[in-house]
Order: sequence, then structure tokens, then C-alpha cells
Amino acid sequence: MRKIFFLLFLSLAFVACDEKAQIEIPNSEPKLVAASFIEANQDTLEVFLSWTLPIYYNVDGELKSEAGAEVSLSKEGQTFPCYYDATKERYIALVLGFQGGDEISLNVNYKNEKQLKATTILSPAPQYDINYLGLKHVNEMDWDEYYHQIEFTCRNAEASNFYRMLFHVYISNPNMQGYTSEYFLEDYSLHQLTPNQKITLLLSDYNLYDANTVVDSIRYYVYGLNEDYYRYHTTLWNNQYNDVFVEPTIVYSNVEGGLGILSGYHRTSGVF
Repeated sequence: MRKIFFLLFLSLAFVACDEKAQIEIPNSEPKLVAASFIEANQDTLEVFLSWTLPIYYNVDGELKSEAGAEVSLSKEGQTFPCYYDATKERYIALVLGFQGGDEISLNVNYKNEKQLKATTILSPAPQYDINYLGLKHVNEMDWDEYYHQIEFTCRNAEASNFYRMLFHVYISNPNMQGYTSEYFLEDYSLHQLTPNQKITLLLSDYNLYDANTVVDSIRYYVYGLNEDYYRYHTTLWNNQYNDVFVEPTIVYSNVEGGLGILSGYHRTSGVF
């Protein structure tokens, strides 16, 4: 008898309940979104304007820009109106080049119905030491990995300094006449460093699996970021929106009246 009850209980445990549920997805009013990443010492700056989409909307391709707004950038009371470029789908401002320490403001007026405002302070130029330490070969369980080793030392004096780096590697192959290539190695992490703090970057290089490949040179770009740029890209990367098993992260925004980001950076470069 006990076996009968046990089998009956076991069979009921695997019986699935099928019930249709009506889930109401709330409708929210679209919000205006503005994004501008200001590079210091440039005379042409861009602002992208768009709208938020419902959470159940499947984005196919790039977001459509909003062309019907009045947009301007300003510094110390001086205003730089933006014009809309239909080819780039961006608002363009012609300025005299903003410098580190400048406080920049963004103003958007959409048909006198919505107004956006944002302010950011450009960071000083990045100060650093950077050295190429050579190649590193790692063999683990018959699997070879090749890395470029790059040592980076923060020389800015602020308590917290923010950086991002991009590397272009120029290679050639003597067995392939006229063969040259340029490709990118990017460390996707952002770096928050204190004065004189030193880090070592390991950049994987798949081209080095071919013994005939020669690395001719490496051009590096070091971006000195302001905190708005750092916080926005950190939360954007942490969001991991393609992973359904990770809890979403609220992406940083410093735009009043809507959503978006106004931030800035300095870019410097050199060659190994």
C-alpha cells in the first residue's frame, strides 16, 4: 500500500499546471534622450537626440534621431547653436575648442513642450607614463595565448583619475608580399586610478599564432575621462542587457527633464 501511495505522489509531482495569465505591461510616456561626448580641443561637436522605447519594443537597427528640436551648447554665458545634419543624424555645433576645466551646458527645447538641461566639467589632460614590456606567451593544457604587456602609471594629481585606452597594432607577414594590417586591441574596462598608481594591461593578440607575423608598431590612445563619462560607461557595461540572467542596472544619466549623458574627455596618442 505504501508503494502505491508513493507512486501516486511521485506521479502528481510531475504533473504540470497550465494556466494562462494576463500580464499588463504598463505604458509610459516616451522620454527625450540626449547624448554628447565632448572631446577637448575640437572645433566640431555632436549631439544625438532620440526617444525612449517601450520595454517590449524590439529594436531593429539603430535608433531614429529626433530632428525637430532646438539644441545648443554653452560655456560661461557664450552660446553655440547646433544645426541638424540629416546625413549624420546628429546636431552639430561649431566651437572654438573647449579646454580642461571648462563647464559645458547642454540645452534642448522640443517644440516648447520638453526642455532638457545638462552640465559637465571637462577633465584635465591625461598625465601618465606608458611603457611596452614585450610579449608574454602562456601555454595552458596545450593552448597557446600571446599577449602584449603594457605598463601604465597615472600621473594626474586628482584623488580619482579616470582613463580608457585603445591600441592599434600594425603587423606584416614577410611570406605575403605587400601584406600589412591594422587592427584594434581594446581593453573594455575603464580605469579609476590614484596618483602614481601603476597597472599592467595584457592585450591578447591572435595574429601572433602565425610565426611569420611581425609586429611593426603599436599606436596607443589614452583617454582622460571626466567622472560623468566614467559613470555612464561603467553602468552601461555593467547592464549586460544581452544576458537574461543578470539583473539590469540603471544606466547613469545627468540630463534633467529627460534621459541621457553629457560628458567629456581628452585624447592623447603615441607609438611603440
